[in-house]
Amino acid sequence: MKNITLLLSLLIVTFMSSCQNKKSTEEENTVEKNVSLTSFEESTLNETFTTINDKTINFSEILKTHRGNVTVLYVWASWCPDCIKGFPELFELQKQFPTVNFVFLSLDRTKDKWKESIEKYQLVGSHYHIDQKMKDAFGASIQLDWIPRYIVLDANNTIILSKAIVADDPELIKTIKSAIE
Repeated sequence: MKNITLLLSLLIVTFMSSCQNKKSTEEENTVEKNVSLTSFEESTLNETFTTINDKTINFSEILKTHRGNVTVLYVWASWCPDCIKGFPELFELQKQFPTVNFVFLSLDRTKDKWKESIEKYQLVGSHYHIDQKMKDAFGASIQLDWIPRYIVLDANNTIILSKAIVADDPELIKTIKSAIE
């Protein structure tokens, strides 16, 4: 009977230890997935966008254009109801921070819809279109899981906030304020 009790105790301890190790590994993986971006990968920098004048430009060139200023990258699409609904707050953010560069990166399905929407909603800033879906290479590289998406870059193009989904997010506003001071 002692041997059975000892064996049973040993099995319980082994099982509990195994569960704890599994939980620790899952927690480490979750933390790893939630790590904020601080810079863009080389493959992301090489992604090709289209300008409003139908010229192609690499993402690295877009960033170089805005280097030296705090920049807000706004990933959006005209088919996105949350993007459209959030324009009033976006416009307020632009008024609150007139020295910040706003760069609109569109995931629209067609360039015509993209250009029509810029005009229709009177979006002020730099505009670029990428012919990809959310989960394609560019979206995956910035861990895009929802649009709209705001990414804040400091004057050196270092990512200082990698994810905000509304323009009136207190963390977004705080990050921009601290970057321009």
